[in-house]
This record gives sequence, structure tokens and C-alpha cells, in this order.
Amino acid sequence: MDFTHLHFKGKTTSPWSIGRRYYSNFIYCQNYLWGRAIRGPILGYLLKSYCPHLPADILPCDQCTEQKECPYFHLNGSEKEGELKDTPKLVVTTLTFDKYESSRISLISRDSATNGVALGPVTIEHVPSDVSFEFEVILTGDATRFSDQVIEAVKGTLTLIGWGGRCSRGYGRGRILNVSENNFDEWLMQYVDKRVGVLEDESNVTLKLFPLLILDTDDGFIFTNLIEKNFTAKIKHCLSERYWQFFKEPHYLDIKSVSGSCSFTTLRAWSRKDNDAGRFGGLTGDLNLEFRTPLKKEDLRTLSIAWYGIGRYKNQGFGSLRPKEG
Repeated sequence: MDFTHLHFKGKTTSPWSIGRRYYSNFIYCQNYLWGRAIRGPILGYLLKSYCPHLPADILPCDQCTEQKECPYFHLNGSEKEGELKDTPKLVVTTLTFDKYESSRISLISRDSATNGVALGPVTIEHVPSDVSFEFEVILTGDATRFSDQVIEAVKGTLTLIGWGGRCSRGYGRGRILNVSENNFDEWLMQYVDKRVGVLEDESNVTLKLFPLLILDTDDGFIFTNLIEKNFTAKIKHCLSERYWQFFKEPHYLDIKSVSGSCSFTTLRAWSRKDNDAGRFGGLTGDLNLEFRTPLKKEDLRTLSIAWYGIGRYKNQGFGSLRPKEG
């Protein structure tokens, strides 16, 4: 399998509006800059830069004669919804920041009908300038031919357009300081095996769900808690599915029980497909997995691959299972 792993490290050059919003003393919502918020600007940049039919957009991608050399076509992914057992083209992890001192800005909101002050002041908690961040991108198959264009799109959108909320007001700018490129073996040794090596021979592991774990039930709904029927079997299947996507062979963890302090919550995000805001519901908190036998090498790799997401929207930064520190 053709494989390229990109590890981006950068620093904010303006405030980033991705924190909590307060109306007086009431917490209105919690925003995160997950992989979906990075993947969208990347694909938008590639579409505008390389599609020969814009702005008319008169020809579907699958009918375009330029698709062979088009990075947007090879990175856009499938139009199908749900949990697909196939090899992803583009995986983008949720962006994480170094520790920083939280900052808040108080704003006055205005009622659109009367142009009068309403619901104010609104306090926005944001990431300040000069804070380090990092995220990862995985390309597979034909998509690996376009790693240079992905790097170009990341740097271009981050510098000119910005990421996160309030971009048109100067928020969300930054610069990439370093990009490391790795093949499959380098990625496996430097990232996958290192992340969970300390868990070898353990039989009880606590993982943090970041930012949301979205799992489909057999009847088409979403799991809202850990005690629902077949939840343990679903986790076991999703972990094996993610392992199969990268190693092309099955490996099932011998999970005895699943517990943890989880709750169901929703996040609000913009949808390019619908050209409107939508809500994503899923589980957040800690997930404790108890195994019948101590963890060995392939068990650890199965857990480590879950860093890159399982369940619905797993290629967009959702469903990341990360070993809990401390």
C-alpha cells in the first residue's frame, strides 16, 4: 500500500477562536478545531486551485478528463455515509495545542431586527498568539502523489484564510514551522509503537475520547451511553476495522468489559456539502477497557491505530482514542 504520513508543527500568529463562549455566566457552547475543520479548508483550496471547471462547476468529478492529475479528486473521499470498511484516502487528526494561559475577550452582540444590544456581553475564550500546535495527515494509495499539494494547501489556508471561528475578523492565522514526512515503516516505529509501548502486558487501559466518539447502532441510531446493547461488540469491531485498513489483516482485541465516565454531547460544525451548520452527537469523556489477557504487540498496535479515529467521521478527526495521561 502506498503510504505517506505528514506531521505538521506550527505556531499561532493571531488569536484562534475555538474555545468556550459565554453569555453572562452561562456557557453557550464548546468548540474544537478537529480534523474536519482542517480538512475542509484543504479540500476547498485544492478545488479552487486545480479544478479546470470553476467557477461554473458544470462537470461532475467522475466525468472530468482531468481527474487523473487532480489532487482534489484523489483526496475528496467517498460520497457514501456511515462506517465504511475501505482504505481511506485522506486522514486528518484533530489539532492539539501546547499548554497556554487562557484568554477571554468580551464582545457586544446586536439584535438583527432592532440593531440594539442583545444577550450581551458575549465572552469568547480563545487561544492567544504564539502558541505551538501540531496535527497529522495520512495519505494512502494514489493520494500519496499529492503530498506537496497538501502541504501547499495547509500553509496557504493557514496564512491567508485562517482556521476556526471568526476568520473574517483576523482570527485563526498561523504559520507552519516544520513538516516531517514518513513512510509506513517510519510511521509505525516512530508514532504507532511509541504511543502505547508502556501499556505492554497491561490488562486494563483508560482512553480519552477526543473530541467525540460517534458509533452507529444496528438500527441506524447513535450510541448515547456505554450500557446500550452491543456497545462492547461495536467497539471491538471498530478497532479491528481500523487495524485492517492499515495492515490488511484482521486482529480482534479480547475485550472483557467496557466502562468509564462518558456522557453524550453535541458539537456544531459547518458542512460544505449542505452549505449550512450541522450538529454532531457522540460520546465524550474517558473509556476504560478491561481485557481478558495482557496486551501484546499487535494488541497495542490496534489500540494505537485508534488514535487516528474509529466510528463515523473517523477520517475527519472524530473518534480519536488516546491513552489518558496520569
